Amino acid sequence: LFIGMLAFPPERELMDETKIGVLVGSLASALAGAIVLMLAKVERRNDASGANT
Repeated sequence: LFIGMLAFPPERELMDETKIGVLVGSLASALAGAIVLMLAKVERRNDASGANT
């Protein structure tokens, strides 16, 4: 948000779009991170069950 304030003139319309962009990017990043963590957990569980046999 700080960089958005520096990059754009102080127009309300552009600041709203900047905030929406930051929010959407943050949500996409959180979703991608959650997916990676779930896949790593499943893979680790499969490795652990295969090591016991």
